[in-house]
Amino acid sequence: MITHLSEPQNVAMADEWFSIANLDHFWIKWRLDALIKFASLLPQPNSKILEIGCGNGLFLQQLKSLNKNYELHGCDLNTTALNM
Repeated sequence: MITHLSEPQNVAMADEWFSIANLDHFWIKWRLDALIKFASLLPQPNSKILEIGCGNGLFLQQLKSLNKNYELHGCDLNTTALNM
């Protein structure tokens, strides 16, 4: 669900990125692998997490897949990305 707290803004991130970025994209996979390598940096299970600049939410999906019962939220200025 998208809730607008302010008006969407023009952003520098190209919308084309969101059409090629998916959970199988090498960069998206690498980012999660790097985080897991430093698992001590992950929040404790059942934590609330807000990703600022979440784009289309891929990182939030990856966090959900860790099964840590996080309460996940994301915000972004790019409406195109949020709609994806």
